[in-house]
Amino acid sequence: MTLAMSGPWKHPKTGICWFRKRVPGELRALLGKTEVKQSLGTRDPSEAKLKQAEVLVAVEKRWANLKVGPRSLSEREAQEFARSAHDTWLARDPISRGLDRARDARHGAGRGRGRTQWGAAPAPGHGSRCRRARRTGACRSRSGFQGTA
Repeated sequence: MTLAMSGPWKHPKTGICWFRKRVPGELRALLGKTEVKQSLGTRDPSEAKLKQAEVLVAVEKRWANLKVGPRSLSEREAQEFARSAHDTWLARDPISRGLDRARDARHGAGRGRGRTQWGAAPAPGHGSRCRRARRTGACRSRSGFQGTA
């Protein structure tokens, strides 16, 4: 006998389809909940069924890992995990990408007493006066201070 997979649950007010599945008894204490719910982000029933299958695979995989319990990683696995976590962190952090570093150095943004986050003093003529200078037209570009110091 084959069991049919339950379909997406449609929210009664919004009409958005949701994935819902009861947590197995042996994992309830570990997860701290009796049901897993996740929005599928669509109102289309056919698209929701496809997303339901993807989410179900991810949830079942996560639960299988939890049932196995903790295991030690090899050095290579640990390095790969650290590399992917580091790359993700770099991709999300604008300062590490260098987008704000040059601006902060020019305009004196940073942590306390006129020093930038990286320890260097702000460029001459910048700091708390820079915003005022930009409002009055003295600082017109992001490439540097063009007003008088």
